[in-house]
Amino acid sequence: MKAADFIINYRNYSKHFNKNEYPKLIDRIIAELERFLAEKDPSEDLEASITADVDEILDEVEANMNRHKFKFRRESVFVDDHLALSLFVVPAAARLGTPAAQKFAELLSKRFVERFPGTTFKIGDYDEIMNGFRKRIVLFKE
Repeated sequence: MKAADFIINYRNYSKHFNKNEYPKLIDRIIAELERFLAEKDPSEDLEASITADVDEILDEVEANMNRHKFKFRRESVFVDDHLALSLFVVPAAARLGTPAAQKFAELLSKRFVERFPGTTFKIGDYDEIMNGFRKRIVLFKE
C-alpha cells in the first residue's frame, strides 16, 4: 500500500458518515494504517518518512482538484478529500495511538493547513465524533 491510498481509497467515506457505519470504517482504516506503519524501515528517520507519506497524500488531494475543469467541482472534491482525512484517516491514526500514528496525524493536520491556506484541520477524536452522533439523536427526540 502506498501513502496516497489513504485518500484514494477513502474519498467516498463521507457518504457513510453515520453512527452505524463509522466505527466499522474506522476499524478498517486502523488495521490498514497499522500494517502500513509496520512496514516502515526501522533504520530510516521515521519523521522524514512520515513527512514524505503526508506530502504524497496532499499531492494526491491537489492532483484530484486539478483534474476538474470547473471551480465548483474542484472545491467539491477538495471538501470530500478534506472530510475523508479529517473525519476518518486522522481520527483512526489518533485512535491507533502508536508514536508513529500520532506523528502521522499531527503532520497530516499541520501540513494540510500549510499546503491549503485558509483551511482548518483539527486532529479529530473518535470518541468526540461518536458522542456527536449521540447528541444529534437526543436533539431530535425532544
